[in-house]
Amino acid sequence: AAKGLWRGELLYSLDVLNQCVRPMLLMMMEWKAGILTGFSCSAGKSGKLLPKLLPAADTNALFATYCGADSAQQQKALRQMMKLFGTTARFVADSLGFSFFEQEETGCLKIISLFLEDRLFATEEERAAFVSSACESAIFDSGAPFVSVSSAAKEEDDLKSKPKVPLEIERKFAI
Repeated sequence: AAKGLWRGELLYSLDVLNQCVRPMLLMMMEWKAGILTGFSCSAGKSGKLLPKLLPAADTNALFATYCGADSAQQQKALRQMMKLFGTTARFVADSLGFSFFEQEETGCLKIISLFLEDRLFATEEERAAFVSSACESAIFDSGAPFVSVSSAAKEEDDLKSKPKVPLEIERKFAI
């Protein structure tokens, strides 16, 4: 989601927020509701009963995670999701006797804040140089195990005549 926001890909980031991040947040909220009710009832489909099962502060915080397609709204929603998930996960872990990995959360929050605050590069020139070099090196390696080449394209001439398609730029972080 943060990467999509950083790139200005608002539909992508909104999709990730709603299809990947939100289900995990709702699951954690459902676990909290279960703990508070002694696991005596269900939160319902899509967590529809959570407002009745959780304290008002949690319900309001959950509602604050919903947003529109605006970049600022999405950033605010993502930050709210991270904060709410962290506090809820700590509650659930403490209540059920699990460990909560503070170091992992800290690393994730740091990476996400770098994206949201656009601090991945010191200068715009450094950013442009990275994008340029990544585009230059973005070629398909026909010998790679994940590339399938059709029988029609196996001839050397066919491969040479195909235009080079720039790949999406990805970053890998070790936390």
